[in-house]
Amino acid sequence: MRRGRSRFPEAGYSLPEILVAVAIFAVLSLTMLAAFVLTSKIYRHSSGRDSATRELQKAARSLRRDLALARVEPGRFQVGQVGPSLGGGSDGDAVVFVSPVDPTIQELRQKSDGSPFMMRNILYYLVAPGSHAQTFGYPCPGIADADGYEGGCAHKVLLRASLDGPLGKAPADPADPASENTLVPLVGLLLPMNGLQPPPDYEIVAVNLQTFRCRPQDGRFEVDLAACDIGEARREGKLGSSLTGSPYQLQVRFSVYAGN
Repeated sequence: MRRGRSRFPEAGYSLPEILVAVAIFAVLSLTMLAAFVLTSKIYRHSSGRDSATRELQKAARSLRRDLALARVEPGRFQVGQVGPSLGGGSDGDAVVFVSPVDPTIQELRQKSDGSPFMMRNILYYLVAPGSHAQTFGYPCPGIADADGYEGGCAHKVLLRASLDGPLGKAPADPADPASENTLVPLVGLLLPMNGLQPPPDYEIVAVNLQTFRCRPQDGRFEVDLAACDIGEARREGKLGSSLTGSPYQLQVRFSVYAGN
C-alpha cells in the first residue's frame, strides 16, 4: 500500500533566509549595545556632575548665610591662605570673622544702642585631607596654578568652626558689654585633617572641592568655589594633571554683601 503525500510542505527556512535573519539580529544587537553604552556613559557623567553640584550648593549656602553677617572692617575679619598640604600651591583660602549670631539660640544679638554684639568667631578654610593616598587609593601630585593655588586635587574639604574669642577669654555674654568677642587671628586655627576626620569642634561643610577663594572688596566678599566630576576625570585618565579650567570642573562665583 502506497503512503500518500502530505498535503503540507515540510516546514523550514532556506539558507539565504537564515543569513538575513542573523544579519538583522546582529545589527539590532549592536545598536542596543551602543545605546546601552551611551546611556551608561551619560548616567555616569550626570551622576558625577550632580554630586559635585550638591557639594558646591552646600558650601555656597553655608558661606552666604554666615558672611552676610560679617563686617568688612579692620579688626573684624582676616583672609589668608592654607597649605600647601600636597607640596604644590596653597590648598585654598581661609577666612575668619566675628559674628553676632548666638550659637545657642541661632539668633542675632545686639547692644543697647542697636549695633551688633559679636558673639563668636566663624572660621572657614579649604584643606586637603591628610594621608591622601591611603584615604583615596591614589596620590594627588599638588600642582600650583598661575595664582599659586593647588589645581590638581579635587578631594579638598571645606571646614567650618564656631569659636570663642582669644585663648583665655570667657564666652561672650550680651548682659556684659565688655565680654564682646574680638577677632581671633588665623595663626593656629588652620588645623590639618586626619584622613576625612575633622579636627575636634570643627565641622565638614562640603567634600570633594577643588577651589575656595574669598576676597574682600568694597563692603562685600567675592567667593569662588570649584568642584570636579572626579569619576569622569579618572576614566579619562586626567587625574594627576591640572583640573583648573578643564571640562570636568564646575565653578560657582558669587558676592556676599556683608553687614546685612
